Amino acid sequence: MRVFLLGLSACTSTPTDILMDEPPVDDSASDPNAPPAAGLTIGARGRLAGVDGHRATGQILLFSHPDGRHLVRFEGADIQGGPDLHVWLVRRLSGDLADGHVTLGPLRSTRGDQNYSAPIEADPSQFRGLSIWCEDFSVNFGQGALN
Repeated sequence: MRVFLLGLSACTSTPTDILMDEPPVDDSASDPNAPPAAGLTIGARGRLAGVDGHRATGQILLFSHPDGRHLVRFEGADIQGGPDLHVWLVRRLSGDLADGHVTLGPLRSTRGDQNYSAPIEADPSQFRGLSIWCEDFSVNFGQGALN
């Protein structure tokens, strides 16, 4: 996969974009941006919001598979680019977000719809929300409560 960065901020509020010429492949689906398959139920939903001057908007949906697996989906996401951004399930929305978080993987794109599979051992009832986390600088770019 080739990744091109246009501008790079050190987790500041300066807008940057990450462009990918090929979307990464998710093990759970042939197209990581496709709508979830029939038979899934929505377990929780929320709205993504920027933190500390960073831009992050979009809807968050948490789907449950009949076999117990879970899928997190962003719809209409618009997230400010930055270095080493990851998607985290978090136990709290303030304080030490890293304590007890589960990493769903690197942010695939700063815009659009995208899916992330949660590890089978991750119990969604133990998580209050989701964070877009800058691993390089330990900064929360955006978050949303899951209700």
